[in-house]
Amino acid sequence: MFKRKMTALFLALAMCLSLSMANAFATESSLETSHPEIDFNGPMVFYPFVYTEEAGWAWARELIGDCSSCVPGYLYLQDLTTKEITQIIEDPVDMFCPDREILYCIVNGNSVVRTNYWGENKTLLYTAQYGNLANLEHWADSLLFSDGEHVIRFDLITSCWEDLGVFEGITDIYLEEDNSFVWVNSEGVEYARQADGHDAVVYLPEDGLSEHEEYCEMHEDFEYSNANSITPFAVMVPVIFPLSNYPAGSHFVKKASVTCTCHGLDYCSTPSHASYSENCNCGYYKGGYQCEGFARYAMDQYAHYAPSSASWYPLGGDHDVASNVTVTSADDVRLFFQATPSVGYGTYVRVKRSSGTHALVIGEITSRGITVYDANFSNSDPCVVLFKTYSYEKFYSNMTIKDSIVRVVAHPFNGTTEKANSKYHKAYCSIGDCGGYTFLEHASTAPGKNATCKYCGYIGEIWNIAPLTN
Repeated sequence: MFKRKMTALFLALAMCLSLSMANAFATESSLETSHPEIDFNGPMVFYPFVYTEEAGWAWARELIGDCSSCVPGYLYLQDLTTKEITQIIEDPVDMFCPDREILYCIVNGNSVVRTNYWGENKTLLYTAQYGNLANLEHWADSLLFSDGEHVIRFDLITSCWEDLGVFEGITDIYLEEDNSFVWVNSEGVEYARQADGHDAVVYLPEDGLSEHEEYCEMHEDFEYSNANSITPFAVMVPVIFPLSNYPAGSHFVKKASVTCTCHGLDYCSTPSHASYSENCNCGYYKGGYQCEGFARYAMDQYAHYAPSSASWYPLGGDHDVASNVTVTSADDVRLFFQATPSVGYGTYVRVKRSSGTHALVIGEITSRGITVYDANFSNSDPCVVLFKTYSYEKFYSNMTIKDSIVRVVAHPFNGTTEKANSKYHKAYCSIGDCGGYTFLEHASTAPGKNATCKYCGYIGEIWNIAPLTN
């Protein structure tokens, strides 16, 4: 989440909630221990989702499988091992936020309910006071959401709620790490509530700098991201890192409950070894294992691409952007990443280290550094997944690049485009019959409430600026 510090001191009345459900109040700890046999710190073994028949959600239905019994607007859970799908809550769910096995849900637009993946210990936390409930966010021991044009903070420890005031035209909320927030109106303008009750503009669409870009510019280095990074909306969105089934701090392994104790042994060095399948738990994908397998997997997930060839992308193939690029300093690294247009989000990179090579996928590139999504970089924690931002100096020194960037593979998503929904269009890879694609936000040369997307022709509210040439 974004870290911009706010000086707002919210003046509001705190109220304690009287629970109206028959069930006794269920604490966080009792929910978390209701299924002790499941390792919630490992790779995701269950996938909660609100089902929709929207065309843009087709890719998710492909991954889920048979959804013939699912009803749009209801919350379901899929067991990723057995593929069994069960309904969690009997009423329609607008959105939800996960916290380990706990789910906080907006139900029927008028109530906030807490349950777990199996619909156990359902607890009514809040009932709408002013209008429809929306924009649910979870941070530490608090929930934040809008009730009509009011913003409500709910304390999960005391079960008390606080009305933070009226925020006209609110369409979104961004939580800050200091437990404050930024709110967004329908025109994409972002505000911070000040101590005097006025709203200060912190971002205008015409500024051309997104919240995430500004965050990465301001903060060169951070460790783990939020481990619960599941996108909780049943809408079509780009695949983002960290992947929901491999959050930061999880492990890229074949069996979630088994550690990589064999990691340093010979039979874990290559999947072709006779003892690999029997004795080694290191992750493997499309001819690659450990960091290599994870980088290949993450890139393919981002690009909605599943190559049938076990050799993945052939060396020297059409998707190769560069190979054996000499780097002898942090400035060389900076120049390469900033001056190579096809290198960006979702790009696979392999670097040469003093101890061998390391494969990774790019999460962000800014003027100050690079965000990396990778596995098996930590010697003390084999196969651990990291999502971390480095300055170029730290990237060069921490990766201990010996003398080159060995290989770079990327999809050029500048092929055909088609409208997906009111926010995104589907952009295909332009290489041959690749079939890979991602979702990109609409952009117009004349942004506004009735603008035309330069790339797919969608007409509607668009605030992203598209270049006049290209």
